[in-house]
Amino acid sequence: MSPHYERASLLFNRQRYEEAIPLLQKAIAEDDNDNHARGLLAICLSELDRHQQALAAAKRAVEAAPDSDYSHFVLSRVYLDRSCLNEAFAAISTAVQLDPEDALNHAWLARVEFERGNWNATVEAADAGLALDAENDMCLHYRSMALTKLGRGDE
Repeated sequence: MSPHYERASLLFNRQRYEEAIPLLQKAIAEDDNDNHARGLLAICLSELDRHQQALAAAKRAVEAAPDSDYSHFVLSRVYLDRSCLNEAFAAISTAVQLDPEDALNHAWLARVEFERGNWNATVEAADAGLALDAENDMCLHYRSMALTKLGRGDE
């Protein structure tokens, strides 16, 4: 990872998205194959409600690395931020197919299914993620929320 990406990642974790963007652009300029920088750039833009730019960046990440589950995860995240639920579902489904062993992909699928109102599918996705990482907070959260919606709050 480039020093620009590492610094941008720290800024991202502090929700300083505007400051992270030029560093991510530098990282991409230095290494056009830095797909993590492309993805993080798309997420930063989305967090700043710059949805058109975020979508373009996310699509470029997928074009640059179509076999990367991370690229499809990012695209799903950007679509979800725009409330494009079917597109978000398609993108995260691809990510899960590409790497079914990544609990975060299942957690994000659970989130998308929850937003789509598919409570049973939310529980299934969360359970799949929890089978990989029993302490995944996002899986636990969406599983609990979906069970409550299903009237199974005791579980």
